[in-house]
Amino acid sequence: MTLSLNDEAPVSEPAMVNMTHLLNSNNPPDTSEAAAFQKEVDVLVPTVSRLRAQLKLAEAKLLQCRSVLSAIRKFPQEILVQLFTLALDRGDGKNWRGALVQLGRVSKTWYSAAYDPSLWADVALRLGDIGSPEDVEVMFKNSKAYPRTVTLQGHGCGCGNPEDPSQEWQYCFHPWRVAVTELLCQSSPVQRLVLANLSLRCFTNVMSSLSAEPHRVPQAWIPLGSKKEIVTFDFGSLPPSLTSLSLKLPSCPRDVIPRLMINVDALKHLASLSLKYDWGVPDFLTSLRYSTNLTVLHLSDNRSQQSSLGFGHVCDPDVLLPKLHTLDFNIRDPKAAATILPLLRLPALANLRIFASDDGDLRNALEHLRIISSEDSLAPRLCSLSIWFYSWMGVPSHRMKEKLLVDILSRIPSLRHLALDKIMFDARQFTDLIYQSMQRGEPHILPAIESIELVDAQGMLDVFDIDAFLELVEVRRRPLQLQALVGAVRRPDPFRRIAFGNRRRPDGSDFSYKRLVRPWELAARAIEQIEESYDVVVDRVCVSRDWKRLGP
Repeated sequence: MTLSLNDEAPVSEPAMVNMTHLLNSNNPPDTSEAAAFQKEVDVLVPTVSRLRAQLKLAEAKLLQCRSVLSAIRKFPQEILVQLFTLALDRGDGKNWRGALVQLGRVSKTWYSAAYDPSLWADVALRLGDIGSPEDVEVMFKNSKAYPRTVTLQGHGCGCGNPEDPSQEWQYCFHPWRVAVTELLCQSSPVQRLVLANLSLRCFTNVMSSLSAEPHRVPQAWIPLGSKKEIVTFDFGSLPPSLTSLSLKLPSCPRDVIPRLMINVDALKHLASLSLKYDWGVPDFLTSLRYSTNLTVLHLSDNRSQQSSLGFGHVCDPDVLLPKLHTLDFNIRDPKAAATILPLLRLPALANLRIFASDDGDLRNALEHLRIISSEDSLAPRLCSLSIWFYSWMGVPSHRMKEKLLVDILSRIPSLRHLALDKIMFDARQFTDLIYQSMQRGEPHILPAIESIELVDAQGMLDVFDIDAFLELVEVRRRPLQLQALVGAVRRPDPFRRIAFGNRRRPDGSDFSYKRLVRPWELAARAIEQIEESYDVVVDRVCVSRDWKRLGP
């Protein structure tokens, strides 16, 4: 219903005529004028209130109608689940669950997506916050029977301050030990397990909880200067549902020689294994032979001088992993790397991220893995390769020889995605060497390459010659253009993308970001020409610190 201001008696005409005079002067209205204006106020106050109520109802109805027509309501539940997963931070368990509850109030579809079991099955647990098995189950109340992902973080444990080596080692009877045991061995299936930021005390207690038999460990911390003692950590009772295991192993005192052993039965079920350590783990190589279903392997150390302990005595036969397609090898000790890599046989390897301290280590590593060797029948057909070196203060600390890079790439014809992280080299000379090899009639380098990504340390893209990489596109097109001129069938070039990445999201006010913009301003015309003429995208990306395979 529409209301009009004329529904009630208006102010008398003489009073309205005198209103302008009254507003422009300090003279008060006379008695009759004041009565007329007061009568108008008495009429307008309820009228305005009714109109405001109608406007509020109309705005609410308009919002509902627009919500019904919103495209986001058409998203399938599966897409909404993925959006929630990407948008929310799983690291904060309480806020994560609270945000899902709020999202579930939007609509029935959003409610179903927010309470999808896959979202509630991934929980990060702080040891100090776990009071009982019941508390853990409450966190998983909406996960139902969905396989769980559990991350155990060693903060607030009752076994003492892990940063204080003077404290005596305590066998921890904190309630979290019972909760962890119940969680992993007696509750609904745990599919992925991550142990991170655990002190040696916490890690020992976790092992004691998981093992079939308690570890024989001293009741007091080993005093300094005593005879070295060997402490073995054995995952003896992992749940059979476990398919992914990630261990960030704790540092050990000099008086302790740690050893890690993973149960063979558990390894048979694992599809993903990640180990980060700063002490030698030769024992795992023996057990690794039984990981016949392993598809993803991540090995990393912490640059410790102790990281090669025991590797010199490894005499295991070759480790054949027939299903492994992704290897992230971040062993920075050259001796350890030279011992492990020759033992690995990875015929299905497709994605490789590898650390190298210099050109020689890089060549040796690729030869050990049979990637640049055509003599081995088990040589993998690599699709994605990521190479990274050290950097100092954001600047690559090593200059790679362009001839070596061209030689390596020419021997991997199956490569589709290439990422070079913190590697400095002359881009123009690199392009010239490729052109010279093509003029000599050598096989076309990187015939299957689809994308190249250059990642620096702090967004300093000016260390690369962007124009040279744009010239690389033209160099690749020249033989294809010649084929078209002579009437031959022109083969399409799969090369479609060059990305310049950095590991932090740039801020427009940051000095380094302003330095970053300059090369792009100079190369803007060339970039536009390459994108329009050759359909090759040239862009900048912010690369996550957690490495992911380059490409689609």
